[in-house]
Amino acid sequence: MLALFDYPSVQDVKEGRHVSGYPAALLGIATRYAGCGPLEMDTFLPETPRFGNPSSFFHPRKDCPNDAVGNPLHPKYGYLRGDLLPHYHRVRERCRSARLVLALGDLALWALTGEKLQDHRGTTLYTPEGVRVIPTHNPRALVKDQSLLPILSMDLKKAWQESLKERSVFPSRRIHIIESLRDMDFAVSAILKGEQFAFDIETARGQVTMICFANSPTNTFVLPFWFHSHNFWDEETEVQMWLRVQKLMASPLRKVAHNSVYDLTYLRAMGLKVCFPVDDTMLKSHSNEIEWLKSLGFLGSIYCNEKSWKNMRVGKVKDRNKKDE
Repeated sequence: MLALFDYPSVQDVKEGRHVSGYPAALLGIATRYAGCGPLEMDTFLPETPRFGNPSSFFHPRKDCPNDAVGNPLHPKYGYLRGDLLPHYHRVRERCRSARLVLALGDLALWALTGEKLQDHRGTTLYTPEGVRVIPTHNPRALVKDQSLLPILSMDLKKAWQESLKERSVFPSRRIHIIESLRDMDFAVSAILKGEQFAFDIETARGQVTMICFANSPTNTFVLPFWFHSHNFWDEETEVQMWLRVQKLMASPLRKVAHNSVYDLTYLRAMGLKVCFPVDDTMLKSHSNEIEWLKSLGFLGSIYCNEKSWKNMRVGKVKDRNKKDE
């Protein structure tokens, strides 16, 4: 596994190392926790940015010289400086021979995939050449916020485990869109045969627009109600759908949800009776690691080998980046 840093600190340049000082000590702690073997290391850019601002590596779009317009474009900073272009090509060529690359920092990830760290931290991406990349925080970020240490440790652990595999295998999903009462009866029958199920609701304008049920890690039933003010069902059919939802929620089966207080508030407001227990993944995670973020996207990147599903949404950026309710 290759650990790729974005750029060195002043101390790193003085010592001629990829990472040194306190960040190196924190990386060592994370590495020992993750049970990693020896790491190969490389650094994308050879110099420290002026005033610690990575924008100094780029030409702004408005003031970009004509000979740099064709250079790689960063969505925030602009076009990469021409004198840094050889380093961009060198590191991409270097990573082609790696089994897996741990991208430590936003610029390291951008150089390989063009993606943002905040969107994909802890998930598996691929370079155009097919090399696996798992992005995480640069150890320098831990100096300012040491709550990131367990996150870096978990990302290192995942990256090391994935690097031992010939290829990464993602879970296969089967999504059943309910289109009739017959479909809903089939879903209810399948769910009630098990011992537990997970549920999640989507809302807009103060009403439930969709309910999802999963009776296994690979099987999901989606029951839509509203979409852009369009009702999927006539009044009589909608009532029958809600009666079947009531049958599921009133069953003695164990139920699982993320931030269940939100979902249950809407369901109870609809007049549904809920038979407990309801396991809340947000609360369970909080009791295990109190300093971690509570969003489903974050927990999915920690506990599961999933892609960044939030970025699969088609629509406006504000909709794709919608926070978990």
